[in-house]
Amino acid sequence: MPSQVAYIHWRRRPGFVLLAAVTHGLKVLPSRIPTTNAPPTRALAPKLRPLRLLQSARLTRQRYDALQIEGTNRRPPTEYELNRGKAIDALNADATRFADAELDWSIYSEQIQLADPTGVRARGLANYKRFFQLVRLFRSLMVDDVSVRHRLRVDDANGRIVICWYSTWRTSMAKKPIQIDAVSYYSLDDRGFVEAHEVDRVEINGKRRSPETAWERLQELVAGGPGQMYPA
Repeated sequence: MPSQVAYIHWRRRPGFVLLAAVTHGLKVLPSRIPTTNAPPTRALAPKLRPLRLLQSARLTRQRYDALQIEGTNRRPPTEYELNRGKAIDALNADATRFADAELDWSIYSEQIQLADPTGVRARGLANYKRFFQLVRLFRSLMVDDVSVRHRLRVDDANGRIVICWYSTWRTSMAKKPIQIDAVSYYSLDDRGFVEAHEVDRVEINGKRRSPETAWERLQELVAGGPGQMYPA
């Protein structure tokens, strides 16, 4: 009887074929012949993670540990730093509205002094408040509009906050707007409260004025007083 050979293809796993030859009985002949049309599978992928992923994970872990150590060693802010930060925020807001609205009085010491280069003009928080009440009263009675621009910087070396402000006062009684510029120095005490406010470098319409005469000159300009509006 002639021998008969039958070929049986059995797909046991993707990418491999078992070839079985049957001749007068069943014999299984394993073969690792890859198939050309078999799709790629996970079995063919390398089992080790790429080196760059391992390095990235290691760097991420190191950064996390560094942040944990930094957070543990970071000290809470002191009372001075908290009060100084509050003063900066309040002065930034009040610098543009001092002629129209109440200031944030919580940043000032009860012993605050209002001064200029010639000396102290007011002592104590009550008198300091009264000065700004007069400014607001003068503005409501004599001035139609006030606009203020300012620049703030912190002078840590001298423990103070410096504001350069530039204001324009408009009134129907004056032919042109009145420009008033000045520099305010706010000195802080040991707790971070404002203990002194010094006004310096006052200019009215580009002319340097001493602080003690600037108020009188402003009244003259607004009311059309004896002085010229723009002296030569």
